[in-house]
Amino acid sequence: MKSKSIFFFPDKCIGCKICEVSCALEHGFEINPLASRIRVIRDDKKGLDVVGICVQCEEAPCIDICPVQAISIDEKFGAIIVNKELCIGCDQCEKVCPYYGIYLDIKSKKAICCDLCNGDPACVKSCPVNALEYSNISNINKEVGENIRKEHKKNLDEVRIKK
Repeated sequence: MKSKSIFFFPDKCIGCKICEVSCALEHGFEINPLASRIRVIRDDKKGLDVVGICVQCEEAPCIDICPVQAISIDEKFGAIIVNKELCIGCDQCEKVCPYYGIYLDIKSKKAICCDLCNGDPACVKSCPVNALEYSNISNINKEVGENIRKEHKKNLDEVRIKK
């Protein structure tokens, strides 16, 4: 079982995208949300903001589909990580991710996803309304945590259909 992951609470999110900026700065030293490993997606009709972020799936389809085994799990933090040396940029991982949590980097054209910032996620620290929480599912309560994930996926699916 994964040690920790990031949970998203849509009822708290105000769509400010500070999480995107802080992530991009943490990983690329530039203010460019397209370089971020978290994306805020807006559904204007519902007035809903949803984040696309790797939720560190127990059974990660991105790992299974990668034709060159470039995606694995970091032993120290349990984060899904991409070996950029092996990645061929085929985007199969991006297509199969149910949480819209893995992307092709705009510069390298290689897959990127949340690496949990070595156990201290910049997006979580920067969120002004605590819409992101870095926690064990057991700390949140397993049933509540699973319901949060189901709602997150449902909202993402609804937003993705409109794109």
